[in-house]
Amino acid sequence: MKVIINLCFALISFVYLIKANANTLITYADAITSPAVYLDLGEKGDSLGDQWLFDQPLLDINGDKIGNNSGVCLRTKIGSSSQCQWTLTLAKGTIQVAGREFDQGSSSISIVGGTGLYKHISGELISVKQKNGTFKQTLFYTINQGSKKKNKLKKISSLINDVRANSHYACSECHGKTGNPPITDKYAKQSPILAGQSMSYLTAQLLHFKSGARHTQEMDKALTDYNLDEIKMIAAYFSKQVPLNNNELNPSIDTLKHNKLQDAQWAKKGKQLYFYGDESRNINACSSCHGDNAQGNIALNAPRLKNQHARYIRMTLSAYSQGTRTTDKHLSFVMKDISKKLNQDDIKHVAAYIQSM
Repeated sequence: MKVIINLCFALISFVYLIKANANTLITYADAITSPAVYLDLGEKGDSLGDQWLFDQPLLDINGDKIGNNSGVCLRTKIGSSSQCQWTLTLAKGTIQVAGREFDQGSSSISIVGGTGLYKHISGELISVKQKNGTFKQTLFYTINQGSKKKNKLKKISSLINDVRANSHYACSECHGKTGNPPITDKYAKQSPILAGQSMSYLTAQLLHFKSGARHTQEMDKALTDYNLDEIKMIAAYFSKQVPLNNNELNPSIDTLKHNKLQDAQWAKKGKQLYFYGDESRNINACSSCHGDNAQGNIALNAPRLKNQHARYIRMTLSAYSQGTRTTDKHLSFVMKDISKKLNQDDIKHVAAYIQSM
């Protein structure tokens, strides 16, 4: 049995505020010197009910100890994930978190409470295992104050976390509370990162889904019960969140199985396509619309691509080439035309490069 969940937690979240200054705290849980203790409580080997117990040093970005990271994980899905709860103990108080932790990739975990300085904390924690065996923990959070702010928080929380009559899922269920969805190879599709995307682009896409101009099984009728103001609030919220840097992820966490060396080779070829296109096949450079840093272009309504997972990029290019996505109609179907000229190798190469940026 592989001891997978030496929990130490990465990237805790912006909270439910559109117009507030969010606090950021980056920590590293030292699972190297203090690995989790595995309790094989069920059938021998990986089985339901097994537990991991951990009490690890909590480090700052300089490697200095600032507290402890301690808690427990209970195996709930064999070979995939566990339900966990733990406490980050710091000099001025504690932060409690709880949620589903995936064995691989990133995991969105809710901040459920705190003490001391963090008494009224809210936000999200996203964990990412580092190459050296530690877990990077970046916390984005706010300390709620005042009834007016509380009302705004409740409204945003409801929009992001509640399921309405005609919806299948809450926004946060697929995209995470901060627009940073779990990155895993356990599902057929990869949800896009919404964090940091432009408000105008997000608003346009949400309205496309509402009108039926854009179609996916997961989003069909999902926005039927939302009015224009609510859609703008959702777009504004996600546009102000901080996207995770996916170039830190293990590229092998993908349904397209490959290793790090292959991914690096793909990305090298994809960089050529991204910046220069292919004149012999009349393929324009991606950067001409999406920018040298994949930051997007609001004037063209070209979305930000930086930080998107390769699997989502591949899904999107395939959808354009097959005609199942047509939201580039206002641009004379430029994405459809380009995507049809790309072969499967082109798509996986440029997707790998975008994830590596």
